[in-house]
Amino acid sequence: MADVEFTVDMHRTIKSDGQSLVEYACVVNGPFGCMSWHRYTDFAVLHAQIAEELGLSPRFCCPKVPIFLESHKTGRAAELQAYMQDCLGRLDGQLMPVALHAFLYTPTTMMSTGS
Repeated sequence: MADVEFTVDMHRTIKSDGQSLVEYACVVNGPFGCMSWHRYTDFAVLHAQIAEELGLSPRFCCPKVPIFLESHKTGRAAELQAYMQDCLGRLDGQLMPVALHAFLYTPTTMMSTGS
């Protein structure tokens, strides 16, 4: 599989059932580009699905803590970015687990990268 560059570089707060939720922009650059929005919970579920296959600790490395301040949201985005880079780095030429591929390529916005 071709190298994939992944970034978590933005966040937004949405309202759902009267509750404020934070979503993080996940951008894939590579042969096929994709942008999607994921909540912290999505990353935790992904971890449960791929941890064993990628040799990750069974415990998700980004602790769930209340997020109130802009600096907290930015910090969480950086933690999630580092986590995803670790996951991608562990592929080492192997095929990407199906759950990771689905997470990365569940588009909100498709981007053409041209080849």
